[in-house]
Parts: sequence; structure tokens; C-alpha cells
Amino acid sequence: MMAMGPNRFSPLQRQALSRLAQRGALPRAVLADELGASPQTIMRLAGALRDAGLVTERRQSATGRGQPGLELDYRCGALATVGLSFSQRRVGVTLRDVGGARLFERTVEKEFESATASLKAAEILLDEARAASPSGCRIVGLGAAMQGYFIEVGRRVVARSDPHGWAGLDLRRWLHDVVDVPSVIANDGRVVAGSLIVDAPTRNFFAVWLGIGVGGGLVLDGALCEGAHGNAGEIGALLPYDAARPTEPNFRAAAGVDDWSDWPGLAGMAPKARARLEDWVERAAQEMSRALNAIIAIADVDHVYLTSRMPTDLIEWFCTHIKWRPLGERFIRSSRDAALQLPGPTLIVRVPRPMATLAAGLAAQQFFADSFEEGEAHV
Repeated sequence: MMAMGPNRFSPLQRQALSRLAQRGALPRAVLADELGASPQTIMRLAGALRDAGLVTERRQSATGRGQPGLELDYRCGALATVGLSFSQRRVGVTLRDVGGARLFERTVEKEFESATASLKAAEILLDEARAASPSGCRIVGLGAAMQGYFIEVGRRVVARSDPHGWAGLDLRRWLHDVVDVPSVIANDGRVVAGSLIVDAPTRNFFAVWLGIGVGGGLVLDGALCEGAHGNAGEIGALLPYDAARPTEPNFRAAAGVDDWSDWPGLAGMAPKARARLEDWVERAAQEMSRALNAIIAIADVDHVYLTSRMPTDLIEWFCTHIKWRPLGERFIRSSRDAALQLPGPTLIVRVPRPMATLAAGLAAQQFFADSFEEGEAHV
């Protein structure tokens, strides 16, 4: 059991901790101004956080006349979130400080043929994460990234490795029993999308995750969309299950490699092998183009992020084959009309961090936003 004790923070405390954890030390006066709070309120807030061992307080360096002001600094390792990732061939756990530093990370790679086997592996990794946590560290949330789709939002999922086994499991209850912290549960594509919200230059985008399967997540107006059952953005349902499906195993088969460590790079491929790969990439990109054009016609996004563990040169090459159908093309009758149609979205390739790390980051977002409800939460 990984427990944290009472998890009661006021909205103002969460806002202050978010700024300090992510930006470093800040003068009290700056914090008061940014939070719209009085100096007296910030003084009381600082005292409470300092007494709880969450922040340190010190005098600023003297730069002029008068006594230097006080500044607050978050104590790294005081608060952390746990990230879990489940897929057919991986179970991973990350313990992550709310400021972003990884405190523990481990992944087990093997063929997990049942939900029970995946959960047993996760329990062992969670025990290791607890043992590795700094003294006094409080776990304030957990994020779980699942492969598959939800049949009950944030609670029951159908996964490829063991459809009935996973569907019969109340995952949120299992997490509560084993970890006893607020939890957020999403499929892997939506975890990737959620992790991009802070850094993305846009508030409207779609994220594609290419792994053993194909996942996706939709962000509109800066918020991760959920949908009726927690499956908004499930682009995999728009792609046929055939040899042209752009999954990692199919990419490897088309490239003629069993493992990406054997990948010679596009420039190093023999001409005939590259020609075979290009033929497959063209067909796979056609399928992806159809799916993405359906997404952008409905969701109206201006960026699409494509994330995968596969070699970057291969994924970037694949993206050059994706074709957009801009809104308004059916109205175009002359070159003069062409200026009226909207362009397709910007396509950006991202190198992923481990899925469990992203899930821990999603849990940190939920903690700072005070989005966990009654000790649990979903997105």
C-alpha cells in the first residue's frame, strides 16, 4: 500500500505550489501579485507550506537600500505523483516530483497475456517506487495510461492482451486499494495529448500515438476532451485492421527489421528494400490521411502531433506522405478562389517520453488544477 495521508490543499496553496514547483524560487511580493492576494495572505500561506515541509523561505540577495524581501522555493521531492502504463508488451511505473524531476522509473517488457499478470507486475514496480521515494515525500496523485478503449469512463477498459479480463476489472477501485491516492485514468493516446497542453503553441490540436496500436487524443480550447465513455479522439477506430495499418509491428515488417536496433536508417537502406518500404508507407499514409481528414473536419484543429518510439527519420518520412483535404476545396473553381480555402493543420513529429512519465505528469496537472473529485478523478 502506498499511502499519502490527508490531501487537503486550498486552491490558493495549489496555485502557489504550481508556480514554485515549475518556475523555481519567487519573491513573496511577486507571488502575491500573480495570485492576486494580499501580503498578509501570502505570509500565512508561506507559513503553512513551510511548516508542512513543502517550501523553504530565505532572504533575497541585497540589491539596494532596506532589508531584502523574502522568497519562497519549493522543496524538490516534497510532493510527487505516480505514473503507470499498461500495454500488451510493457508495464511501466514512474515516480515524478510535481516539478518534473523523475525520482524513480522502471519498465518491464514482456508479453503480458492477462490482466492479472499485468497487475502483478505493476504491484511489484509500485513497491519499488515506494522504496525509492525520498524521505517525507507525499504522493498526491496517480495517472494510469491504458492501451485499449473504455466501456465505463475512467474505470473499465477493454485491452487487446485480455479483453474480458480487463473489462471485468474496476481499475479505479484496484488503484485505490493498492495505492490509496487520487487517480486519473486515460488511454495512451489521450495521455500523450494531455501531456502536450502545457507546451503546445495552440489550444486546439489532435495528438496521434503510434505504438503497437494507434491511439489519439483531442484538445479543444485548451482542454482534453473526454466524450460519453472516455474515448474521444479514438482515431484507431477509423483505420482498417490490415497490413497497411500504421502500427509499430507493421512498420517493422515493412522495413524488414525485427528490432529497431537493426534499423540502418533511410539513407542506409538498399534500393529494393527502400522501394518496398515506400510502397507500404504510401498505402499506410493514405489510410492515415483519410482518418486525420475526418478528424479535422469535425474538430477544426490547427495542429496535429504525431508521437512514436519508432526512428524519427522513418516517422518524418511517413508524415511527408500524409495529404490534407482543406475545408473549402469543393468550392474552388479558379485560381482566384484558392485563397479562400483554409489550409490543412501543421503536422509536428514529437519524440515521446516514457508513457508512465506522461501519466504521472497528467496526474500532476489534475492535482494543481484541483480536479480530483472526492479522492478520485477521471478526465
